Amino acid sequence: MGRFVLFFVFLLLLSAGSACRKETAASSNVSIDPSQTNAERVEDVDILYSDSAVVRVRVRGPVMLNFIGYSDPHQEFTDGIRVEFFDRSGYVTSVLTARYAIRYETRGLTIIRDKVLWKSVEGRTLETPELTWDERQQKIYSPKFAVVTSPTDTVYTHGFEATQDFKMVQMKAIDGSMRMEENAQPPAKPLNPS
Repeated sequence: MGRFVLFFVFLLLLSAGSACRKETAASSNVSIDPSQTNAERVEDVDILYSDSAVVRVRVRGPVMLNFIGYSDPHQEFTDGIRVEFFDRSGYVTSVLTARYAIRYETRGLTIIRDKVLWKSVEGRTLETPELTWDERQQKIYSPKFAVVTSPTDTVYTHGFEATQDFKMVQMKAIDGSMRMEENAQPPAKPLNPS
């Protein structure tokens, strides 16, 4: 009987030891991508931004990755983005779409890439492969090629800078035609003082 108890205790210790053993062979094949940690995945994103209790911007996207816990937290729209801009009365004034966007919270920068298209209700459009929105300076700019159209004109430019509402636009290396008002006044303050 003593041998049986001793054998039973030995088996119990052996099985307990094997249950707590670390499986090095299986765990050696596991790799963790540090860029994918501390990330929240949100699907069917619909975000409203308001100013003084008035909705000004609506952001939608199929997927948003929210990277938190970094010195420069950011949100990434990997499967496309649609941004609607509203006036004070709640009417859509323009829509921006693209296949990719990333917003850096700390820097106040949003970079939008791949088939960027902005359309206003007045019939103006802007097409470019990439643009950057600087929230702090309230400017939108791109060094890339862009096509700007209105109901009467088409302009090709290699780089532009605009106020975030697109009311003042400064184009660089222009090709195309556009109408100018006879009494048009230059802006009182340049967009990019240098």
